[in-house]
Amino acid sequence: MDGERGREVEMAFSKRLKVFCSGHPTSPHTKEGVAIILNKEHLNVNNTEQTEIVPGRAMLIKMNWHNGRKLNICVVYAPNVNGSNGHENAEFWKTIHQYFEQNPSKKPDILAGDMNVVESGMVDRLPAHNDPEEATEALDNLKILTNLHDGWRDTYPDKKAYTFHQTATGSQS
Repeated sequence: MDGERGREVEMAFSKRLKVFCSGHPTSPHTKEGVAIILNKEHLNVNNTEQTEIVPGRAMLIKMNWHNGRKLNICVVYAPNVNGSNGHENAEFWKTIHQYFEQNPSKKPDILAGDMNVVESGMVDRLPAHNDPEEATEALDNLKILTNLHDGWRDTYPDKKAYTFHQTATGSQS
């Protein structure tokens, strides 16, 4: 979703929704990009701040939460690990890591999106295989810096359940 499409969606649902988005900088009409859509009926969207960390790939919003507290949500669409043997994915995580090192007050409370890497290929992929160590290590370093945890994996350490299914190959992650 690019900025133009984000404005269209927000105008169509302006009573209920607030749209924050970052489209791909060179191909704004591709499937790439990130967005956060907030429901105004359930959330106070006033004074919500948006920051692009990596245009079209990583965006942060800082919003009102509860009792005067703020909530930082970072959404990502990471590069695929397959094309560059994980190097491009790792560099993406290192860029985000550097951003939060330089802006510690903006560290996310929530990180969501398409990571395009799994930390345990033996549990998180079918057929089982590990992703390049450079990429998984870079994501792990970001999690350590931001004190984030994989809530699903912490709750279900051995459960195999997949959200992505590639029809052509039958692979899942």
